[in-house]
Amino acid sequence: MKTAPLLSRDMLLAATEGTVIGESCIDFVCTSVVTDSRAVKAGSLFVPLVGTQQDGHVYIPDALTHGARAVFVADAEYRRNIARYTAMAQQHPAVLFIRVGHTLTALQRAARAYVAQFPTVQVIGITGSSGKTTTKELLAHILRQTYAVVANEGNLNSETGVPLSAFHITGAHEIGIFELGMNRAHEIEETAAIVRPTIGVVTNIGTAHIGQLGSVQAIAAEKKHVFDYTAKTGAAFIPAAGSCSDFLAAGVGGHVYYFGRTVPTEKSGVALVADNGFAGTVFTVDGTVIRLPLPGRHNYDNALAAVAVARYMGVSPECIKRGLESFSPLPGRSELIRISLRTGATVTVLKDCYNANPDSMACALQLCAEDQRVTQKIFVLGDMGELGAAAQSAHEAVGIHVAKINPALTFFLGDEMQCAAQAASDRGYTRGVSFPCIDDETVIQTAAAIAAATRDGAMILVKGSRSGALERIVTELVDSWGGKNG
Repeated sequence: MKTAPLLSRDMLLAATEGTVIGESCIDFVCTSVVTDSRAVKAGSLFVPLVGTQQDGHVYIPDALTHGARAVFVADAEYRRNIARYTAMAQQHPAVLFIRVGHTLTALQRAARAYVAQFPTVQVIGITGSSGKTTTKELLAHILRQTYAVVANEGNLNSETGVPLSAFHITGAHEIGIFELGMNRAHEIEETAAIVRPTIGVVTNIGTAHIGQLGSVQAIAAEKKHVFDYTAKTGAAFIPAAGSCSDFLAAGVGGHVYYFGRTVPTEKSGVALVADNGFAGTVFTVDGTVIRLPLPGRHNYDNALAAVAVARYMGVSPECIKRGLESFSPLPGRSELIRISLRTGATVTVLKDCYNANPDSMACALQLCAEDQRVTQKIFVLGDMGELGAAAQSAHEAVGIHVAKINPALTFFLGDEMQCAAQAASDRGYTRGVSFPCIDDETVIQTAAAIAAATRDGAMILVKGSRSGALERIVTELVDSWGGKNG
């Protein structure tokens, strides 16, 4: 089947305010947009990004070899190597070389122009300090029971991931769901301008990224940009119990809806039936009983956000039920795995090591603390990143929490987690094991210690930021200790 072109030559030049290097290349068709030269295929637009470690311009020859049909070249790079790019354009007359001010900005502008071609696609933007990926996936799972939905894959929610995801919209879609992440000030403002969500969701406001923005109020102000395009006919969904709820709602165009456990059933349509801990949550939506398979109150909160939007979109309780009950978490996000070890013990692992911040760490620890049916609790905790000056106090708070729970064994992994280990020890906790780095030897030793100490029926929490790659410990536990997924 022939792939439809994304943007015409003239649209691409107009959107990026670019100029052509060399010949005009009038016969131009672009069918995909990539920033990784290894992902280039015939018809791709290759966008070489310039970072602190690498300059993507060095991969342009590789992109051309794999069939790139268009290439962005940053103005500063072009000025340094005019002869090189002029010759390159002459050698590849079928390729459109576009000189732009900044390649990332050009990518975002091109994506915005592309999205504008689909005015009938209703766009939903989701952001928050934690839970945004799970909420996005839950909502997409629900809405796909009724609508044709496109959503960014995984957590492609960055200044680069959002524009790349936007190019996946087609005329066949009715709804686009885009998670908007944040690693710096103004990032959500920029990505929201690309997809222009008429429905915005803030899952919560916590301390994630406080190292970049400095205060919870500043974080809320940045997250609030997801509502920039709700206008009069759109909708903003805000957590009712958050300390920043009034601030988020102030001045928002369109309708404001609150979600969460404190919202009365007569307004939300939702009633809690049972909190079953690791087994999930049972609740009703307009009288229909739903069993959410994800563990913990925080995931119930994520589901409440998704349910609120789904009801606003006119999705029936039956479709909400099908969407939620058939949901499986993304790898490494509230993922429950049963492992049978060669020692004879069968254990449950809560693998939640894709991301970590003080709020999500506290939720995971509290979930483990409250389940009294578990015979043995073992924690494997890695550093929480991007906390800046708040890192020490945040990790000390983790140690204090661990001491209160008093699990059978805790591994504090990473330089920052040593603060947690010390705080736990200072409060009388004696079953902590510390490793200041998370190298391969640490992974092997940790898995071996877990296997030796674990009893049948144990619960193992593995929680840390992506940089620690703590999933390696689960893999080592399975591969080296005779385990198998149950």
